Amino acid sequence: MVFTVTEGVLVSCEGSGETVVIPDGIREIKNGVFYKNSSLKNLFIPEGVETIGTCAFYFCESLESVSLPGSLTELGKDVFAGCKSLERIRLPENITEIPDETFASCSALRHIGFPERLEAIGKRAFSGCGSLEEVILPGSLRLIREGAFQGCENLKRVEIPDNTLEIMKSAFSGCSSLEEIILGENTNYLGEYAFRDCGSLSSVSVRAGFTSVHHNSFAGCGNSFRVIFEGKSYTIRENMKTDGVPYAVCCFSHSFGIRHTGTESYTPLTFPAGYPYMDEFEYLSTGGEEDDG
Repeated sequence: MVFTVTEGVLVSCEGSGETVVIPDGIREIKNGVFYKNSSLKNLFIPEGVETIGTCAFYFCESLESVSLPGSLTELGKDVFAGCKSLERIRLPENITEIPDETFASCSALRHIGFPERLEAIGKRAFSGCGSLEEVILPGSLRLIREGAFQGCENLKRVEIPDNTLEIMKSAFSGCSSLEEIILGENTNYLGEYAFRDCGSLSSVSVRAGFTSVHHNSFAGCGNSFRVIFEGKSYTIRENMKTDGVPYAVCCFSHSFGIRHTGTESYTPLTFPAGYPYMDEFEYLSTGGEEDDG
């Protein structure tokens, strides 16, 4: 293969081959260099590369393995989107954000090694990764953006780290095999349709710090499930009686579209000006007595 390099930037690559070894001395791979390269199967990127540009390996449908260097600090959008043969990848420790649609439609992807310094997962970053069964999110993660894991139909369990503050719109929608969700200690916002159409969902653990849920975060998730709140389990059903059930649990189940007997409507929570995601939130009071439900 013939590489064109300008001042440490790989700007083009001509030829074809199953195995590509990026030359030493490169610090940046420019946008779209291997765009829709159908022959590429094995990719080796050397130490020293710091940036991979947008769509650099977009829809390289035969790509099976990728070796990323520890020097890598920045990925562009759609870098590996549509790499339908890619099964595993480990992201270097200097990556702090996974951009929008980075691995979208990587339908064979089964394992992701997340860096321990990761702070945010971008919009639709893993959408359509239908082979994912489990993701182990790092404790450093603070934000899961819109549609990040949308349509990961084999994902079965999600444990949100304690430092993750917000799960945005449709982040896990359409994860039809998802059975259990554990929200982090400091997770305080679930966006619109965050877990929509997760039809296998049976258990949600809500920790004491949780405060806000959109009224339809769990739309289409069935009509019977358990909410585990402050160490106690409550079975939530249609037209359930709410005597002795914490108001927080009742309000949380409203986001599933479940009606209650004897529950007043929940009170809107207004965030101050400048809050990054202005939306209609619902306040969860934590009053009431514990009960086995």
